[in-house]
Amino acid sequence: MCGIIGVVDPYKKIKYDIAELNHMQIHRGPDESGVFKNSSLGLGMAMTRLSIIDVNEAHQPFISKDGYVVIFNGEIFNSASLFKEIKKHQSFPSEGHEVQVIYYLYKKYGESFLNKLNGMFSLSIFDPKKNLIFIARDRFGIKPLHYYNKNDVFCFSSEIRPLKKSLNGDVSINSQSVANYFRLGYVPNPNTIYSEIKHLPPGSYIKYSLADKKLKIKKWWKHQYTINNELSKNDWYESINTQLSKSLKLWTTSDVPIAFSLSGGLDSSALVALASINSNQRIKTYSLGFEGEGEEAWNELKIARDVSKKYNTDHTEIILKPDNLAGSLEDMALHLEQPYAGGLPSWPLFQKIAKEYKVAIIGSGGDEIFGNYNRGRFFSQFNKGGFVKNLDLDLFNDSIQNAFFLMKEQQANQILKNNEPSIVNDLSYLFNGYNHNNVDDSVAQLSIDSQLVDEFLMMTDRFSMANSLEVRTPYLDHDLVRLLFSMPIKYRLDRDIYKIALRQSIGHLLPKSVLSAKKNGFKVPLSLWMRGHLRDLVEELIGQKALNNSEFIKPDFYRNYVKPMIDGDNSNISLIWSVLMFQLWLRGVNKLH
Repeated sequence: MCGIIGVVDPYKKIKYDIAELNHMQIHRGPDESGVFKNSSLGLGMAMTRLSIIDVNEAHQPFISKDGYVVIFNGEIFNSASLFKEIKKHQSFPSEGHEVQVIYYLYKKYGESFLNKLNGMFSLSIFDPKKNLIFIARDRFGIKPLHYYNKNDVFCFSSEIRPLKKSLNGDVSINSQSVANYFRLGYVPNPNTIYSEIKHLPPGSYIKYSLADKKLKIKKWWKHQYTINNELSKNDWYESINTQLSKSLKLWTTSDVPIAFSLSGGLDSSALVALASINSNQRIKTYSLGFEGEGEEAWNELKIARDVSKKYNTDHTEIILKPDNLAGSLEDMALHLEQPYAGGLPSWPLFQKIAKEYKVAIIGSGGDEIFGNYNRGRFFSQFNKGGFVKNLDLDLFNDSIQNAFFLMKEQQANQILKNNEPSIVNDLSYLFNGYNHNNVDDSVAQLSIDSQLVDEFLMMTDRFSMANSLEVRTPYLDHDLVRLLFSMPIKYRLDRDIYKIALRQSIGHLLPKSVLSAKKNGFKVPLSLWMRGHLRDLVEELIGQKALNNSEFIKPDFYRNYVKPMIDGDNSNISLIWSVLMFQLWLRGVNKLH
């Protein structure tokens, strides 16, 4: 895993050397770094590397004899099989490391080589023959790629901070992104919180011409599935078990030891069970929990212990205390780079794992492909008498707010000083473009294209790489996702039994406590903490005095929302937390100026 960065600056407008900008991402890859420069083109490409596969080899940037340059962040899990395919057609000068495989495939197939890759990645190739920079991001956006194109300068990187520095901090907050954040709890792509900086969407690539300075973006991968009605229910569940085992084996390819996050939920427990069954070695697992007064409802340590005991894992428990969380909030906000309103327990979990391991497996993506939080129930009116292609926007507006929004439209108008148009139209455009026969599949795909990539995967990348830890998500193996979405909906979803397909496929391997547990999510007891250990921070950032001076939040937010919460009202906890986290992010931005 790495951080990558590239600069095209023929007129030397950036006053910082690319090596200095690259060093800002050293936490993403502390093992080594490398820089390529072509002064005549004003081109620089650099990376920092966390060595996982081919630990002592595969140095970057890779520079071929004919002048191609490759930098790469991520893992190509089918690299070995691709290497064998290439060897049939030509001799390889070395062992065929991932970065070399990318080079040879690109030369042979052009941009279509991306379809052959199984993994998580953002990559860039300098193509001297076409005189262009080629940049691509993986199908689901597991690994990030940000860029700007301004005043004859093109720059891209894994993180936002190097881009801000190369712009001398001359960036402005995007008011539409602020509005989108308050509705969703995250900033949706392709925008970032800054007007000048964009986020390359998942499954997309950039071609930047060094000759005419033109930038073109194109989708190289789209969700396209054909329902297979040939298999019986039992055959489907057996196929899921087989494919999940195969995907997990592929996504645990590593030259260094691997740990597993074990939350006690169905997704992570299934991965631990399959890994234990198919491994000759004892699995290392980590769980996070709470032991404070009143925090029992958020605690899943006992369930995780049941899984650990069943499979004799080498198990470590991490107890998250509010004092420790409060002390880390500023670091979290710094590494998130954008406002984020989600739960934060992954930070201490990744911190602990990173002290002993470089790689961890988590269950992200399992919810979206197996159950999607039963969100389809909010859209059931679109599925009566067959799937409705032409949406009633008013009905969709209500459905999307109930299913996805933290701050409803009416609340946004009451709370935000300078409200912008709702993102509902953008989401309806996505939704209306999906070619599914069932509304649940369209809602699940919308979740994958929005919340999964811009909230869950974004947070996972930032928190893990801040601690120099590579985190992998085997549920997002595209072969597994393709299998799940080609499954008849009647076998995959059940309103009364959450994740029925996963339960029927893997349930026999799990303790009863996992199967009977209520879906809880990876959360912290925010209501207790904001009234307790985080009370001073609440008063500092969203107290009456702070809001009187706020550029974005109306002062009566304190009286209408914060004060009732302090007095015991839990009805708007997530909304209040989103405002608190925005204020925390904004304070960090202002400190840097």
